[in-house]
Amino acid sequence: MNTEAEIRQAVEDYNQGKFDFWPTDKMISAGVTQDNLEQEIARATTSLLVLAKEATWNVYPGSCAYILSTIQDFQDNFAEENKRKKGRNEKKTPRLLEEVVKELEVIYADLYDINLYIYKTNRWRTIIEIQYYMKSQLKEVYRHKVMQNAPMLHAKIPLPLYATKKEEKFDIHWSNGTLLHSWKLFKWIQNSNRRLVIEEGLRELQKKRELQNLIQLRDQDGNFI
Repeated sequence: MNTEAEIRQAVEDYNQGKFDFWPTDKMISAGVTQDNLEQEIARATTSLLVLAKEATWNVYPGSCAYILSTIQDFQDNFAEENKRKKGRNEKKTPRLLEEVVKELEVIYADLYDINLYIYKTNRWRTIIEIQYYMKSQLKEVYRHKVMQNAPMLHAKIPLPLYATKKEEKFDIHWSNGTLLHSWKLFKWIQNSNRRLVIEEGLRELQKKRELQNLIQLRDQDGNFI
C-alpha cells in the first residue's frame, strides 16, 4: 500500500467485512445436488484443511465437527458484528457432518451459497462453520433468475490485513477477534504510517538534492552552465 488513503481504505474495508482469501476464494462446486450434498461438503472440508495448513501455523486434527450459521446482511461495523456472531456460535453444539447435512437438506431448495470456514481448532478437533445464504434473501429481480439453480459451495480462509507475505503464516482464529490479532493489526497500521512518513521524507530529501545540483550548475552570472 503506497498512500495514506490506501491504508485508510484497507482498514475501512476490513471494518465492513471485506477482505481477501487464501490463496483465493476457492469454489468447490458450482452446483451441489441434494443427493451429493454430504459428499461435496466432506470434499470441501478436505480442501479447506489443506488451505489452512498452507496459510496458518495452527494444528488441525483429522476429527472435525460442524456448526451452522445463516449469512446475514449487515450495515454495522464488521468487528462489532463479528463479536455478536462469535457469541452466538459459542452457544452452538458442534455436530457430526451427517447431522448438519440433514438440516441443510430440509432447506436445500432455498440454498443459494454454502461457505466453509474454520471456526476453531485445538489438539482434539477442528470445528468447521458452514455459513449459508438463502435465495429468499436475494433481491427479487435476481432471485427469480437463480431459483432453479443448485447452490454453490466454497472453502474460504480469510486473510488478515497484516498477512502481506505468503511465507508469513498467521493464526486461523484472527477473525474471532483475538488479542493477538488486535495487537498485530495495531502494529500493521502503525508501521504502515511510519513507512509512509519515511518515504515522504526521502522524497523531500531527493528534491532538495536535485535543487542543490541545479544551483551548482549555474555560473557567476546566474546562467546555467
